[in-house]
Amino acid sequence: MLDIRERWAYHIFEKEIGVLARLTVGNHQKNKTIKHHGLVSERDLCSYWNLRKIIEQRMYNRFVAKGGIPQTKSPFYFSLDHPVDIKYYHNPIVVKCKVKYFLSNTISFCLGDSFNVFLPQNQRKKIRKLFLLHEMNEVLLEYGDSFTEVSDSNYIEMQLWDENEMISIFKHSKNE
Repeated sequence: MLDIRERWAYHIFEKEIGVLARLTVGNHQKNKTIKHHGLVSERDLCSYWNLRKIIEQRMYNRFVAKGGIPQTKSPFYFSLDHPVDIKYYHNPIVVKCKVKYFLSNTISFCLGDSFNVFLPQNQRKKIRKLFLLHEMNEVLLEYGDSFTEVSDSNYIEMQLWDENEMISIFKHSKNE
């Protein structure tokens, strides 16, 4: 199994909006331009936006409690090993960088999409966890690379909790 630090992390964003755009940061009206698959109405987007803020607050609290040092309350989302949901983007830019180049105290992980992992109605308590970098190799030894029996998504999501580091990673990454 490949050490977690040697895996590729992918972040996708719309070229017109920019690498620093996030659904829960800034003006809600402006954020309506950030597309998210399945959200077709204003009401859907508002509900998702509000729930996403609650979930990000939970994640933030867990990250801090585990010793993470966030520089923002809303993370940037990456998928490991391959870009996820790129088909939903109109004009995507993909940022690609090895995990080892991120500061370990500014990143966290979960098995699958964090929105689904931390939904209040998710009954899979065993997997409703946020992991730090030093925990991930052990987690992968336990679950392997295919953990569909414990997660709705078969990918690892990484969260970056530092805007300045995101800018640095973007400048030095392999963009596709």
